[in-house]
Amino acid sequence: MRVASLVLLTVLAARASAQPDAAEPAPVAPGPAAADADRVGQPLIAEAEQLGKDGKLELALAKVREASVRFPSAAHDCLAALTYFRLGRLTAAELHLDLAVSRGDRAPGWCRDVIKDVEEALARRGYTRVDVAVEPADAIVRVDDVVVRGGHALWLPPGTAAVRASATGFDDEQARPEVPAGGAPMAARLTLHRHVDAPTPPERVRVVTTPTGIAPRKLAGWSLIGGGAVIAGAGAVFHVLAIRARDAADARFTDEPAFASERDRFERDRVLAIGGYAVGGAALIAGVYLIATGSVERRDVDVALVPHGAVLSMSWALP
Repeated sequence: MRVASLVLLTVLAARASAQPDAAEPAPVAPGPAAADADRVGQPLIAEAEQLGKDGKLELALAKVREASVRFPSAAHDCLAALTYFRLGRLTAAELHLDLAVSRGDRAPGWCRDVIKDVEEALARRGYTRVDVAVEPADAIVRVDDVVVRGGHALWLPPGTAAVRASATGFDDEQARPEVPAGGAPMAARLTLHRHVDAPTPPERVRVVTTPTGIAPRKLAGWSLIGGGAVIAGAGAVFHVLAIRARDAADARFTDEPAFASERDRFERDRVLAIGGYAVGGAALIAGVYLIATGSVERRDVDVALVPHGAVLSMSWALP
């Protein structure tokens, strides 16, 4: 057993004093040990020892735990478990001992004594194993001061437990199992549901414009209507001429010279008729549009601001 660590932590427990509540620590998680974890985590452990000597127990505990989160290793988890055990927090102590096994590296020899002490304390105080499962699997589970990522076996004291789970993009979930004293292992499952924002009523902005006088495009519209009517009328004339040329051609034999002349006149007049209808009709439509939009007495524009965009609507009143 590493005597220095045990002596330090015994002194810490004896000199425990009330400390201000700190921010919630980062969640611990199972997984392999970090490369050279014990060496790179040594500054945190040294800082924790100094804080303990100064009587700042909770800050010292935070440094030990930070080492087990940032530089996971069996040694850091065993040291965190020993710290929690000396403070009487058996659930967190047992959790870190379980994590130490998952690291895959060698735990310090003194950790066997910690395992034995924690197991005896759990049995003596009637703790029961609760297998917590969560969905999604990477949700964060919280029980008192225990914060772990994903489902895990937690040893909880008798009574009503408050097991909470949260994940980004999901609504929080909570289970409150009744834990018997020294009972058989039990299970608790928490399924989180994706968070759906409540619909926000759109913010509406009304803009009203009232043109004054007669729009110049109204005059242009009437001009187009007049011109379109003339062109369409010309198309109708050529339509009649084309029909007459067709009838004249049908009355002749195909080998007569006049037949070819009548057929050519039919094709020419038909093209002129179609063109007159098309151009005249387009001019009429454009004229009607210009008159309608050029004689607006009032135009209302509604802009609805909605999430991720806006909806624009327009209405107008004709005289």
